[in-house]
Amino acid sequence: MMRRASILLTSLLTASMMLLASIPATLMMQVYGHGMGKETIGPKDVDGRSISLDLKLEPELRKVGELVDMTFTMKAIDVNTNEIIAGTIVYDITITKFGTDEPQLKDRFHIMPDQDTLKIIFKPDPDMKEVMIEGETMPNMGYMRTEDGKDITVHGPVLVDAGLYVFNIDLVGIGEGFLAKPVTYTSYLTISEQGAWDVEYNGEMKKMEYISYFETIKDLKMYKDADGNIIVESVSDFNWATDFVKDIPLLHFEYYIPKDEFPDWINREMKGYINGIDASVFVDRAAEGYIVVHYMIVKSRLVKMADMVKEDEKDKVIYTLVVGKVMEEKPMQDEKGEEKDVEKQWAEAMVLKSEKGKYVAEIRYAPVQPNIDEPTVFRIKIYDAATNEPINLPYKLLIYDQNRIVAEDLVSNGKEELEYKIVEGGSYAVMLNINNDDDRVVFGLNVVPEFPGYTLIALVSAMFGASLLARNIARKHYTL
Repeated sequence: MMRRASILLTSLLTASMMLLASIPATLMMQVYGHGMGKETIGPKDVDGRSISLDLKLEPELRKVGELVDMTFTMKAIDVNTNEIIAGTIVYDITITKFGTDEPQLKDRFHIMPDQDTLKIIFKPDPDMKEVMIEGETMPNMGYMRTEDGKDITVHGPVLVDAGLYVFNIDLVGIGEGFLAKPVTYTSYLTISEQGAWDVEYNGEMKKMEYISYFETIKDLKMYKDADGNIIVESVSDFNWATDFVKDIPLLHFEYYIPKDEFPDWINREMKGYINGIDASVFVDRAAEGYIVVHYMIVKSRLVKMADMVKEDEKDKVIYTLVVGKVMEEKPMQDEKGEEKDVEKQWAEAMVLKSEKGKYVAEIRYAPVQPNIDEPTVFRIKIYDAATNEPINLPYKLLIYDQNRIVAEDLVSNGKEELEYKIVEGGSYAVMLNINNDDDRVVFGLNVVPEFPGYTLIALVSAMFGASLLARNIARKHYTL
């Protein structure tokens, strides 16, 4: 539940809430982001103080071929007091595109005594040969904002492409002096890319949309296989060498399939593969206007997959979606086999086949939009995939995000429902382990953070911008 900041904002917030309800859930997810354009790193010991760095690179999402100004902000946080550290801080910053050796930026920056945030505006320009920095400088302290208050601005061939970037940050000075030895922080920040390709389906041109969180999509095609399944494949450059993938925190990709253009896909089986290797995709059929297919591969899984990729595919990543036969959704039933009278506001059921194909899981959760103000309740039914009969098997849930495991002790023990209160907003993966790890299903969950009123208004404005942006996505053509 989103709370208002003051009584004075009540009328305005009511209008905002009505507007918010009309915005597709997928766009809401884009605004909340996946935590990949922002990160808190540390803490580390800096002259006896435990200090973390809070970094943001915005906007997190841009459309194919678009070059927009990027804003980088960084704050130092005293972990013991949870307060932002104001005053002079000097940083050496190196920015490198992940997987490359040549830095796009390597320079020194600092904030003034009356500041608490380092802010740098990037103006990507692929036609420039070298980086040009606008800002005042001081001996040994690097660039700062100008005397008339203008932000540090970096022009040139930096942050031109979408994808994963490595920010190596040396904190070299704080307060009135320099450190005897710099303290190094490393952050991985992503510029996500939104695109769409035109494909031919049933004799008509349709739009297949996607968001890539790692690298630009170079090719997308759709066809039918010998069994009549519909195959969608997206390809981008990659490096499957173990030394490369071991440092990738999360490989993330999403298909956005418009329901109005592919209405017969809504209840079809969907399986995901990466370079022909089974991937536990989460298919969100409840999102307004779209079927969203999430590929979320964590580092440990990537390392294992690297040894399985064919030699002639080591330089690319292929996101394959197999759209199969129509599934029959099963209503929730009580012990007598009668459909339940459900009082909670449950999300639309997800019907997912387990990785090994042994089971089918019907998963519901409440509330419809999970949030940090109340526990999320999970209700799960398991069916034998071969006979379609319900079976009573033990299961447990593991909830995690890209950085950590949030909960791992949610065991069914014969209970009809499991609940857990997630205290931080963001995107999570939920792993359903069935019958003592005999098989599993993975699905995604977006948890809404708690907002003060003024943040809600800004959020609505941002989502309007995102919806307008999505209408002008670049397209290419393929036939089925």
